[in-house]
Amino acid sequence: MLLKNLNKKSIGLIILSAICLGFAYNSISKNGISLIYTEKEYSQLDETGSHESDSIPLLISLNQTIKFHDDPEIIFIDARDKWDYEEGHISRAINIQEYKFDPQLDKLAELSREAKYVIYCGGDDCDISKRLAEKLAAIDFKNLFIYSGGFDEWSALNMPVEIE
Repeated sequence: MLLKNLNKKSIGLIILSAICLGFAYNSISKNGISLIYTEKEYSQLDETGSHESDSIPLLISLNQTIKFHDDPEIIFIDARDKWDYEEGHISRAINIQEYKFDPQLDKLAELSREAKYVIYCGGDDCDISKRLAEKLAAIDFKNLFIYSGGFDEWSALNMPVEIE
């Protein structure tokens, strides 16, 4: 009975009201989604180990990643899902899945916020390592580096990998 009394104009008004309320809520919510996409610029760590700004995280090259991998104090984090991680990952890497990130993860409680971390995912076209690095920086992890070549570049060059 109620549906019979609604005409196209009323339905349109209800839809328009819902859209306006959605935009209003999004604009005041602390978890609101930006309506204009802006890609974040990351500083590159140069070969001497310096960089232009205090930005965290920093992008690192393959050569820097190899040097970091030779240091057992530096922790590698694979941001991919557990299936990709189990099929192969950089040796010594731990798996913290970006899409399941929770600041209360037991794994995070075990990690020092002052240690150095290299975060990677699949490769150049993969942004989950950047998203995970931003989430870690937001909870006060200090020394974060992103290896943008990722597992694809690493494994293609026959660098040390592990399979679960």
